[in-house]
Amino acid sequence: MDMSKESLSPDFQSFVTGVWNSMLQRLQCPVEGVLLPIQLARKIGEPVLHRLLDREGDNPSQADFSAEALEAATIEAKETVAEERFNSKDHEKFRDPEDKRYDRNLNLPHLQEKNASGRFHHPEWHALNQFLKRFASPQFRKKNIGPEDAEEIYNTALASLAQKTEAKPKAPIELLRVFEEIIPNFCRLISLRSIDWHRRQLAKKARPDSLVNIEAMTTEEGGQVELADRGVSDPDEPVTWRFEEIYRQCKEHLSDTEWGLIFKIHVAQTHTIKDLVHDKKELADLGLSPTQSPSTLRRRIDEILQPALVKLADALEI
Repeated sequence: MDMSKESLSPDFQSFVTGVWNSMLQRLQCPVEGVLLPIQLARKIGEPVLHRLLDREGDNPSQADFSAEALEAATIEAKETVAEERFNSKDHEKFRDPEDKRYDRNLNLPHLQEKNASGRFHHPEWHALNQFLKRFASPQFRKKNIGPEDAEEIYNTALASLAQKTEAKPKAPIELLRVFEEIIPNFCRLISLRSIDWHRRQLAKKARPDSLVNIEAMTTEEGGQVELADRGVSDPDEPVTWRFEEIYRQCKEHLSDTEWGLIFKIHVAQTHTIKDLVHDKKELADLGLSPTQSPSTLRRRIDEILQPALVKLADALEI
């Protein structure tokens, strides 16, 4: 694309060239599984970029310009694919020939069809059910969710594709422009609902009326969470986070005193509550007087520790 407009400075021309190259990649592959020819990508993208340049001039916010250009490229490419497929009745048109994840695209217009009562009714939904299961199953295995719970989560996620809300008057299935979009959207739905399931399971063990302590923060198999674990953390799974990740994510939710107490007892394990009761300096750090009886001090320390663990569980939403 010719970027040699006299009004563009050399630096801005270089910036726009970089944006254009990024746009081309997005235009050719707006979503995984779709692949447009480079010539068509250029034909779609050039008017988009010219419109942005004409509107923004030669001194726009580069971050805003880049984001808008890529978003516009994605929308235009998906709209082109949707229109070409609709007109040709070929739901495979522009499907990436190297995408071997499944055999064929389903008929998205049929999936978006409603009957007189406003319900999605087309038999293609049965095919969609079978189609999506192959993508949901690995998610459940990764998150260690058993078959019965996985089935419930899956059915809820599938039903949600056809549900609209007050905030979103269109159902998620209606917002898709190309069939390939359904895969990342549904996988994200499954992932989020799986995380919610884990949090609900763990929250049952983290209630104040259950004498919450660090041992209550367990995985669904009952294994204790090791905050000092040296293993690799899964960013999507708070129960796998190492202490430093938990601290980074939840730093503002606990006081320095509470963090120090959790670290000493449950991470470094340099102290027990019994040790603290007999350590004047540690008691002073906790704001406790060593003149109190050992039983009172144990209770007072526990009154600091247990609420701190509850707050930590709430902050992690587990």
